[in-house]
Amino acid sequence: MMFATREELKALLKECIREVLTEEGISQGQDIPPVMTVEQAAQVLSLPKDTVYDHLNAGVIRGTKQGKRWFVSREAVQDFVAGRVTPVITKFSPRKKAL
Repeated sequence: MMFATREELKALLKECIREVLTEEGISQGQDIPPVMTVEQAAQVLSLPKDTVYDHLNAGVIRGTKQGKRWFVSREAVQDFVAGRVTPVITKFSPRKKAL
């Protein structure tokens, strides 16, 4: 019996996804529009729309929000597939001391 840590499983899963998407031509950007809606990005990535929204809100996938709609670039999809994720920096506001 073989045991793996969460990080090892995550790395293995990422590698498997990367291989499948590369075989399908996604990593090279073939047949991927330069700018996509969430629905299109979900289809390209074979992910549920809700997952893509979660990744956009968390900064895992880069995107641009115009009004209520998100747009995702081809490069952002390729970066996500390749595992190149830019960390999101959130604002820090220290708590005020109680008087």
